[in-house]
Amino acid sequence: MNSSMDIAKYVVDYCTRCGKPITNLQLQKILYYVQLNFIRVFAELAFPENIQAWQYGPVVPNVYEWFSSYGPTKICNLYENVTNMFSAEEEKLIKRVINACTSITPWELVEKSHRPGSPWSKVYNGTKVDIPIEYIREYACAK
Repeated sequence: MNSSMDIAKYVVDYCTRCGKPITNLQLQKILYYVQLNFIRVFAELAFPENIQAWQYGPVVPNVYEWFSSYGPTKICNLYENVTNMFSAEEEKLIKRVINACTSITPWELVEKSHRPGSPWSKVYNGTKVDIPIEYIREYACAK
């Protein structure tokens, strides 16, 4: 299992190299969907850190803080040592999630993460709160 920061750096690097840099908002949703898809496909977590429900959807707090200086601007960073962190199957899944998430607008991603019955919708009450991993597992397995 990798850390959320390792995966975030891989995502940012991949998007930058593809000429599709992303914002922190997009990164947060990509991490959420990577977690969902790892549970769905591999029956395991992509990363151990908690995901919280914030106003604009699921957020991994440590990653959000790390990239918060970018505000709403695109993150155009390249990172060394982000290749060979994943198995071929894991990397393929992560790229599929990235490509799906970058093919829609950031606000469509927010709407998607806010759907009724989503883990975010079950816990968000106007304050930042952890989303229980059990809710994420249930949602991933129901899809």
